[in-house]
Amino acid sequence: MAPANRAEEILVEAWREVLGVPGVGVTDPFFALGGDSIRSIQVQVAANRRGLSFRLGDIFTYQTIRELVTHGEITLDGVAPPVAAEPAGRFALVTAADRAALPGGLDDAYPMTALQQGMVYHCELTGDPAIYHNVTAHRIAAPLDVAALRRAAAALVAAHPVLRTGFALGAYSEPLQLVHTDVPVEVPVTDLTGADPRTRRARIDDLVAQERVRPFDLTRPPLLRLHAVREDADTFTLIIAEFHAVLDGWSLHLFRTDLLAAYDRERAGTTYPARPGLPVREYVAAERAALAEEDTRRFWLDGPGALPPLLLGGAAPRTTTTQRVPLRGDATEVVTAAARAAGVPVKSWLLAVHLRMLGELAGRDDVVTGLVVGGRPEGDGSDATLGLFLNTLPVGLTLGTRSPADLAAEVWRAERRMMGHHRFPLAEIVRAGGGGPRFDHFFNWTHFPNGPAGGGSRIVDSRGITVDVAFSLAVDAELDADTGRLALTVQYDHRTVPADRVDAFADGFRRLLAADPTAPLPAVPAGPATGDDARVRWATRVAAAWQEVLGIAPVDPATDWSAAGGDSLRALRLVTVLRQRHGSDLTLPEFLTLGSYGRLVDRVARS
Repeated sequence: MAPANRAEEILVEAWREVLGVPGVGVTDPFFALGGDSIRSIQVQVAANRRGLSFRLGDIFTYQTIRELVTHGEITLDGVAPPVAAEPAGRFALVTAADRAALPGGLDDAYPMTALQQGMVYHCELTGDPAIYHNVTAHRIAAPLDVAALRRAAAALVAAHPVLRTGFALGAYSEPLQLVHTDVPVEVPVTDLTGADPRTRRARIDDLVAQERVRPFDLTRPPLLRLHAVREDADTFTLIIAEFHAVLDGWSLHLFRTDLLAAYDRERAGTTYPARPGLPVREYVAAERAALAEEDTRRFWLDGPGALPPLLLGGAAPRTTTTQRVPLRGDATEVVTAAARAAGVPVKSWLLAVHLRMLGELAGRDDVVTGLVVGGRPEGDGSDATLGLFLNTLPVGLTLGTRSPADLAAEVWRAERRMMGHHRFPLAEIVRAGGGGPRFDHFFNWTHFPNGPAGGGSRIVDSRGITVDVAFSLAVDAELDADTGRLALTVQYDHRTVPADRVDAFADGFRRLLAADPTAPLPAVPAGPATGDDARVRWATRVAAAWQEVLGIAPVDPATDWSAAGGDSLRALRLVTVLRQRHGSDLTLPEFLTLGSYGRLVDRVARS
């Protein structure tokens, strides 16, 4: 349907520009055309350039151009709707006492986010440099010009504050991010031009493995390292290692794209300033504002954050194993058509399948999982900003016999309800809600933009390693920017989630993708616990209660109660939680003879 007025014309132009869809109609749903949270910000910026402004949250409620113009808060000629107060300036988020104690040579400083603190905590808890340490190797079709690559990397580090950021954990009144003015950039080079292809690949794999266990000094930026491997006159491999607390997936993709573009310009002798992003401190301020909003706190603590826990693994989970799930050749078309017919994004369709499969895996009709959401600051330059702007939030469903389309519609309603509350940190939901974590698994959706067209340097092959994070199961769905095809990857903790359960999850996922989208599904049968299942279930219950009482989860079965800070009063509280909440027949005298987490689990699982 054609636009009826100037406002609709502007939005059609903005949608075409951002989504790359030529035939946009004013009644086409934004998210069914491939829109997402980041692309909604891009549309807002594109509309602003044309003299039209709208509230970002309105696009989640009024998803077509006609609905947005008719019911949303729209202004023409660049007069924006009222917005929040001006963002804080440099050093404004740091107390006066801390500001006075800061060293010289800084551009800015602001508190660490809750997610960053959680990542650093898990690193310190495990002592393993591989946790939250992402390493990827990218084969690039271009000659290696070492000097040009180093200049390009230095330019990006200079342009993006997060690449000049280190963490100060204990020197100030709260953990801070310190943005340094100048940070040296090194790009070591390994020359493998004389090696045969098999030897080159093995040597690159060795370099990746070595990099994974090489710790970052979190106080010294950049918390990102590059290593170039010359393969022949026309090809090199670039190894990129980064600490996840500084870059999310979109940012890492953007860094790679911008680095290769800058490299091509350096080789050609041309210059082009990096596109300015938004200050990372704006995201920090937005998280602080969310923590202070009582409505947002009540939304989570009285709603999704209070759902019954669904835990698949054991204490102190870590993803150790990666499994790629092959999909049917027509899966992309089938899912896209089904999602569009239901008026939901592809992401919501896949999330609904994920939740249904969790129910089948656990024998549960009421399910909850974590959904990874983006919360990057809004405004021109948001999509050019590097940083970690993620949160993982609880989403729950009652499955019943509802069809895939009904489940997807309910998931999409849940996603829209959380918008505006999505920056409230998961760590605070867990802390304030009590009772330990509600889930140890999550669903993540990525749809990165295409790389620049043209004859410049391009990535022809990429490979990486399992990203070690503190979850038992991580499901990553992607719409590949180069192929336009759906891809599915499952990472899991093989110590507590057996491979055959992951195989069953993957098989069921494929089955549901091919199912009749409107046909009711059978009720999920309640799963009677086998001995092994019972022990896993009790392990998660005991770990949650242990963490609730002591404030820290047991690291492994040998974790000792007294050494972890337990005493007789806390022991009474733990035993009471296990008896009253979970029906255990454990007594306090018995507990005092057990000592360790593992022996405690063995005892309660027998009952």
